[in-house]
Amino acid sequence: MAYVMRKPDLEIQTKISKIDLVYTICDFYWTKDHRTIKLVRETEDDISYEDYEPSKRIDNIDGITEISVHTHNKKENKYVFFDSVNIAFSKAGIETKLVWYLSLGLKKWHLFGLPYFLIVFIAATHFAWIICPSDSPWHRYCFMVAFPSFLFIFIWPVYYIVLKRKANKLDSHPDTLKYRKEFEELIHREEKE
Repeated sequence: MAYVMRKPDLEIQTKISKIDLVYTICDFYWTKDHRTIKLVRETEDDISYEDYEPSKRIDNIDGITEISVHTHNKKENKYVFFDSVNIAFSKAGIETKLVWYLSLGLKKWHLFGLPYFLIVFIAATHFAWIICPSDSPWHRYCFMVAFPSFLFIFIWPVYYIVLKRKANKLDSHPDTLKYRKEFEELIHREEKE
């Protein structure tokens, strides 16, 4: 599945401790029936993932850099418009900075992508072969420049139309607005307590 990662949709700075935030966020999405919650720990040379279970204690909470929540509800076979909600943590002085963003996948990209890329490959080969004179000693080098150029020319519009348009729809989609608002309310409610 090809993913479109979004720019941060929401940034919140809070005085709530990271330990409380991790448990609060995980419990919040768990009660919304999102059962695939990954805790991401990222170091300079390694990335590790841990599945969240409410009955299990979370170790090394300070090492968690991100929480990723897969939004498909298998029991009800219900989808939301995006595939996952991601919350990244960082330190901002004495406060914790939360960056909330979504990722969106192209679930059936192979249905249109593979035939299109096959056609693009054939067309780029054909046009590059026509442009470069076959009796020239530079034919090989001309082809090495023309072929990737034609690939780029044919692929760029598809990238823009499919990925960019779908990513732009994400900003105003009702599911996005609902999830963003619920997350903001959760953090503000926790700050008041």
